[in-house]
Amino acid sequence: MTKIGLIAGIGPRSTAILVEHIIGALNRYGSCKMDADFPELIVKTVSLDDGAEATNEGIDKIGNELKWLAAQDVEIAMIGCNSAHRHAPVFRNLARPMRLINMIECAIDAIPQQARTVAIIGTSQLIRSELYDNHLEISGRKRMNTDQWQHQVDELISDIALFKPMSLIVSKWQALIGQIETSGVDLVLIACTDLEVISSMGKLGTSIDIINVGEVSARELALCWRNNMNGLI
Repeated sequence: MTKIGLIAGIGPRSTAILVEHIIGALNRYGSCKMDADFPELIVKTVSLDDGAEATNEGIDKIGNELKWLAAQDVEIAMIGCNSAHRHAPVFRNLARPMRLINMIECAIDAIPQQARTVAIIGTSQLIRSELYDNHLEISGRKRMNTDQWQHQVDELISDIALFKPMSLIVSKWQALIGQIETSGVDLVLIACTDLEVISSMGKLGTSIDIINVGEVSARELALCWRNNMNGLI
């Protein structure tokens, strides 16, 4: 059976939610119903300082883990960190012969056609990198300027990493999403796997459409696994 792999731990709290996404996606899209149906999932965690995933140190650590996964005969893998995808071509080369899921491409493909203005919610580093901007422009969409809310986003990410009370985190999240909702944006893209700890709980009172990048990437991983098992790729 085809093995799948996950590079996680950037930051640590995102690992559990990414594994849950993958298991759920294998059940829903990969036809895994019984325990024996599920493939072997190898999870490697990488501990890095904030923002280090895009530095030479981060590239080396993530690259080494990708090569290790490939040596274990893993055929399909993903890196559970949006910012790390600044170096997607480098990682794709290091991962060979594994197929490496690209979170950015998965997110763009998941945006409904009618959504023209998108708010990207992620770390300051991710927003400054404009990693999503070109992809949105090519697809005929635009990113809403979220500078006015970035301090709230950064505070939320910090609260989640520090295991602050979930009631506090939910309250701050609802306040943030409420402000974004009144801005006229069509869709919110959660481009931080730490934030999916809260955004995966549902809309929590908001009517705006929300896409979790980790969740749609896990779906693509599951679909690739299913197609590989069926001899379609």
